Amino acid sequence: MQSAAKQKGSGEVRHTRTQISHGRVIQVVSVFPKQARKTPEDKLKALVDLELQQGKLCA
Repeated sequence: MQSAAKQKGSGEVRHTRTQISHGRVIQVVSVFPKQARKTPEDKLKALVDLELQQGKLCA
C-alpha cells in the first residue's frame, strides 16, 4: 500500500493511498479541513451529551 498527503491552497489536506481489495488495485482519497472546527475532545463531549439525551428519551 502506498500513501501520500498533499495540502491544497483551498484549506484542505488530501490523503491519497493505493490499496488492493479483492485482487483489484483501488485508489482512496480522503479530504480533511486544514483547520479543525472542533477538537477531538469537543466531539467526544458532544457525543456523550447526545447519548445522555437519547437515554432520557428512552427512559
